[in-house]
Amino acid sequence: MATKPTHLGHLSAVSCSTVVACTFNTSNIATGDETTSDDAAPPLELVDSGAQLPDASSPQDCPNDIRFEITVDGVSAPLGTGQPYVHTLVGDSVELSAVGSCTQSGQMDYRWTIEPSTAKIEQTARPKDLASETISVYSLIPEQYTVKLEIDDGIGPQEVSVFGFEAHGFQEVDNYDGDRVRDIRVGYDYIWLGAEDRAYRGTLDAPLGTYKRVTALYGGSSLPNKVRVHEVDAGGEVWFGPTDPDGEAYRLDLVAGEIASFNTISNARAKDITDGAARVRFATDKGVALTADSEIFTTERTDHSDALSDGATGVWAGRDRLYPLPTGADIDLFPRPGGERIQSLDDDGVLLWIGTDGDGVATFENGSIQLYDEDNGNLADDDVECLAIDADGDVRVATATGVGRFKSDRQICVPMTDDSGLDSALDLDAIAADDTNGRRAIYVGGRDGLFVMRTP
Repeated sequence: MATKPTHLGHLSAVSCSTVVACTFNTSNIATGDETTSDDAAPPLELVDSGAQLPDASSPQDCPNDIRFEITVDGVSAPLGTGQPYVHTLVGDSVELSAVGSCTQSGQMDYRWTIEPSTAKIEQTARPKDLASETISVYSLIPEQYTVKLEIDDGIGPQEVSVFGFEAHGFQEVDNYDGDRVRDIRVGYDYIWLGAEDRAYRGTLDAPLGTYKRVTALYGGSSLPNKVRVHEVDAGGEVWFGPTDPDGEAYRLDLVAGEIASFNTISNARAKDITDGAARVRFATDKGVALTADSEIFTTERTDHSDALSDGATGVWAGRDRLYPLPTGADIDLFPRPGGERIQSLDDDGVLLWIGTDGDGVATFENGSIQLYDEDNGNLADDDVECLAIDADGDVRVATATGVGRFKSDRQICVPMTDDSGLDSALDLDAIAADDTNGRRAIYVGGRDGLFVMRTP
């Protein structure tokens, strides 16, 4: 009886916060055609390799019936429903693997085609002990991508449409009708916005949320109109700071539903807020104010500070220099004349990340600094207003002309500008990641309102 090669593949899509597994099983599946359109867009790249099966010294008898069964997260995709898609965000890495199950010749070649061409193949790997191949790709713009695989043992090549993934970009949040967004935080299943006109609370469960003024929800007429920054801490409190120089901190108690105000530093403008180790700190133009009981503030440092971070690398404040807290010698990161100002700080557990107003992004570790800018780091812009680190360690930066994503799984930055869904809304001030309750979303805000990148 004439036989054909049977091929068994395994495919997994690895995104920033989830692992989506797709298995292709050729056994016990009815025969069917898996063809591709002749009108498909030109492929990005073909990856060719030949792999010798470990135990393929003699031809094997392979069954005739060949068809791919596809499962996503362990659930089979019903036959006849069309191309299955896994949902990712722009810049997510997708790992595609295949392994040959048997061969007539002892040889197995894998040939990948990715359409359209707005994706990047970063690496190809073939374990020595398996007749298999793995490629890793990532998307550059919002798009539906189709990956096709041709497996050839030199006797009967077969081309099949293997997998599709959709990369989602930014979209405007139409339900938000406030002024320029200055700060974004996610906590207690809400998104909190500090805007030019008011503070807002938005829901995360609706497709694009519902946004209402904090004062309308909780009262507290003393909460100022212009709220620059805020923080959501682990105790069910939301802290707000005004851009006007009234020197006060405003605390929303989510349990009691009440807003109270406290003195920080007289006549100071709030610039940033952070909480850690049961302490809340305010960075202001008159120094850093600290409270351990959410009631009484003391002045910890008198230097003008625009940014704060409290994490594994320590407690830091920054503006012209980096200031260790509560004490320590200042660190001049930009000693040249006209050195840039620190605008944002964040901690990934190993590195302190620093956003500047003209030098791009810097990382600081054990006294060493590394700079990433438009030239060597592929940043959208060197004016970095804000940083956010997601659950998998990817660092997102909001800049004057778009978003940058430093990928933790490869030392690159993926820029996201108008073709990522931001259109002309590129003057950004704030960014935040939502990795809670199974969600994956990136929020950015600025001059033109609020935008979100999320999976369905």
